[in-house]
Amino acid sequence: MNRTPYHLLALGITICARGVVCSLIMSYSPPTEAAPATALAPRNIVLGPTEDVQYLLQAALINAIPGDIIELQAGTYHFTGELNIACDNLTIRGAGHDKTILSF
Repeated sequence: MNRTPYHLLALGITICARGVVCSLIMSYSPPTEAAPATALAPRNIVLGPTEDVQYLLQAALINAIPGDIIELQAGTYHFTGELNIACDNLTIRGAGHDKTILSF
């Protein structure tokens, strides 16, 4: 027997006295074909040396996708801990030698 899977659209439950289920209404629909996944376009993220830059940079590193470029503007960036990178093919670019300074 070949069964076609269905997707649950809605579920309605009526609870009567003492928590007893009085009625249960369900609505189903046949499945639809999923749209093909599309690749995300790489982004250019620019950060400056603000007080919360460690959190902003870490969020950018966690949410990065391959091909992203994170640009750190000129200035000194003070960090109190490590930073973790969660993707491959990521560029982190400063403004130049002695212009963008990372202090850990």
